[in-house]
Amino acid sequence: MTVEVWNPSYQHSEIDLSALPEVYRSIPESASIGLTLADTEDDCVIVTVEPEFSTVTRLRDRTFYNLQISTTPTRP
Repeated sequence: MTVEVWNPSYQHSEIDLSALPEVYRSIPESASIGLTLADTEDDCVIVTVEPEFSTVTRLRDRTFYNLQISTTPTRP
């Protein structure tokens, strides 16, 4: 899994899925987060978490599909 964080500078890391809960808790609420699962050339799931909204998007066959969009704050 790829984790990208903007707070305000850009950070990029590769983690195992089992590490996600701890990594997620360590990111400040004001940061923007991007998670990419199964990142292949044309097939992946992208989760973005912003302070005001979040999205879940699927890339498949060169087309992006918005699976879920939330305008409710997503972090405690």
